[in-house]
Amino acid sequence: MEITSIEFLLFAAVCIGVYLVLPKKVQWIFLLAASLVFYMTSGVGYTLIYVIVSVLSVYLATIFFEKIDRAESVKNKNGLKKLIMLVALLENLGVLAVLKYTNLGIEIINWFSEKSIGAYIFEPVSYVAPIAISYYTLQLIAYLLDCYWKTIEAEKNFGRLFLYAIYFPQMVSGPISRYKEIGTQLFEEHRFDYERIKKGLIRMAYGFFEKLAVAGPLSTIVSTMYDNLGRFNGVYIWALILLFPLELYADFKGCMDIILGISECIGIHLPENFNAPFFSKSVQEFWQKWHMSLGHFLRDYIMTPILMSKPMKKLGKWAKEKFGRKEGKKIPSYFGLFAVWTCMGIWHGSGVKFIIGEGWWFFAIIFLSEVTEPIFKKIKSNKKSNGVKSVGDKKSEDNNSIGENKIADGFRVIRTIILFAIGNVFFIAKDMSQALQVFRQAFDLKWIRPQEAFIRLQLDRGLNHFTGVVILILGIILMTFFEYMQHRGRDFRDVLSGWKAIPRWGVYILMVSVSVIYMFGNVTTFIYQGF
Repeated sequence: MEITSIEFLLFAAVCIGVYLVLPKKVQWIFLLAASLVFYMTSGVGYTLIYVIVSVLSVYLATIFFEKIDRAESVKNKNGLKKLIMLVALLENLGVLAVLKYTNLGIEIINWFSEKSIGAYIFEPVSYVAPIAISYYTLQLIAYLLDCYWKTIEAEKNFGRLFLYAIYFPQMVSGPISRYKEIGTQLFEEHRFDYERIKKGLIRMAYGFFEKLAVAGPLSTIVSTMYDNLGRFNGVYIWALILLFPLELYADFKGCMDIILGISECIGIHLPENFNAPFFSKSVQEFWQKWHMSLGHFLRDYIMTPILMSKPMKKLGKWAKEKFGRKEGKKIPSYFGLFAVWTCMGIWHGSGVKFIIGEGWWFFAIIFLSEVTEPIFKKIKSNKKSNGVKSVGDKKSEDNNSIGENKIADGFRVIRTIILFAIGNVFFIAKDMSQALQVFRQAFDLKWIRPQEAFIRLQLDRGLNHFTGVVILILGIILMTFFEYMQHRGRDFRDVLSGWKAIPRWGVYILMVSVSVIYMFGNVTTFIYQGF
């Protein structure tokens, strides 16, 4: 059941309607039943056993934690709890590794075997994994570690923990929620609230519009160009490189708005996953605003434990003595950053290209930024200290500096988008060879006539060509405006509510009508679906 289909809309409408009229004590049970129906109609049925095993291992581990704490006869409580935690952790990571990352191991082994004996040893395998395996696995790991660290209390009801893992809106593309964020909400009573449901429906409509009217046509352009790379070079390749991040964002953000809108109608507020990332002035800031739930997970459950480990504390102490307190404390953080970005690359897919493009590329940029920061600060301070200015000169300088800062900020935003786009070439390319081909052709300045380059592009998504182009342009403009409002701290729904009736309803009708037309024309999956 694709969430851009009419069937899913009907399913969601029935779920919301029935849920809101049920008694409190059975509302969560109904959500669990609905989630199971969604799972069975969206994935391969027998893979549910993997989910059950994962949830059961974490459930039993956290129950044992409390039993061990209460037991007076157990001597080494911490050691036993750590052992149980590691068993449950390895079970979940093991299932994820086998089902999703076996081919990554095969690819690495085959690379070495080709270099040494000139032949591949293993053939790629094809395992059927549960839908959203990466999302629910990370959620369960976060819950397991939070219980182990005693930051939350263990859930005694297996069914409730099971609902936390497979809550149906999150089974598409996340977000990765913590139990302390939604655990209480899932089991609270929720009733009909006109304002809440209205805002949820508007967000859903906008999500469908982002996915179907913006990401869909852009996907056609990008995929057609990638399928015909030999016909493009130079500026066309750079246009391709920059178009994919826009497609990816409209796709992923659209999915999040649909999911968060449905949950809002139900009465459950899931964590936000995006915060206007394309207005970021650095790659680090960009990733703090892109896929935020994954970033928070990696920070809290990878970065922090590494930095708090004994080896890193010893390294930090040595580095401070060797390089000084200020610079020395950064040394351990670089190891933590490398681990985080390696995990980021691995999470994005089973292939070396993901580790390089979605992991090490961004680590290298952030690392170089951290290392060179003192140099640029020194250059900037030297410029400011040049000469003594009069009062008039000072005012003129302040006015000029405001303009210069705006230009500099605009340059930083553009630079960040380009750096992000370069990394994502590895995400969309079929393999490393194609990714490198893209970069080679980007610097090939041989002229290709536009009519020859774009002859294969298919912009028609159920409407005529001209209308499809106009709607795509309107969609990009609308998205850019709403993103800018979010960058300024305003919800796009609050912005719309402040407009007069005609333009406000014009936007509503545009989003709904175009989404419905495209929905009947072509049902598509989300790029991050099934991760």
